[in-house]
Amino acid sequence: MIYKILMITVSVQHSFQAKPPNFGTDDVRPFHIRVLRLKCLDTPYKLITLKTCSVKLIRNEPTRIFLEFDMPTVLDQMFVTFNVNYRINHSYRPLLIDLSVELCATLNQKPGLNPAADYVLNTIRAHVPQAVHACPYGGRYYNFSDFSLDEKYLPNTIPAGDYRIDLHVTDKDNVTMLHVQCYMAARSKGIASLSMLDW
Repeated sequence: MIYKILMITVSVQHSFQAKPPNFGTDDVRPFHIRVLRLKCLDTPYKLITLKTCSVKLIRNEPTRIFLEFDMPTVLDQMFVTFNVNYRINHSYRPLLIDLSVELCATLNQKPGLNPAADYVLNTIRAHVPQAVHACPYGGRYYNFSDFSLDEKYLPNTIPAGDYRIDLHVTDKDNVTMLHVQCYMAARSKGIASLSMLDW
């Protein structure tokens, strides 16, 4: 099982481009994503004042995500760790994306140097454009609220199951600015098999 996860992760990471050919197209994916929970860890934060960190579950509609904070401190260096984890045997293990970057340098680099980072930033930009901008960050109120995860910005296919996305942002002194965990479920549409065992 672990071998299959490693093979899937390697093949998907090698296939990343700054914007894959189908990025943002309305092609029907063979899966449905449901955001279940959003948790902000290690609160209270020293660099921001967290106002909202939650989701709103709506029957037969995409989950609405709410994240708002005031950031009076201005930062020109931000270190970001972004992981996609897959649930196996009651624990989460890294799958598909495992990034650690300095955000300001990554935003300034030529597209294609870090395809996985490009993919993550383009996906965030597609959902909350105000979250991705030139450095410095801070000195303002950030409102990333009332948006939902759009499946058309996700890969063509992913294994069905439970996922956890981890986002941890720190300053140059390793002080946590934001630490978020987002729990999601991917389910197959129709009779298509998306079992991890079939990958």
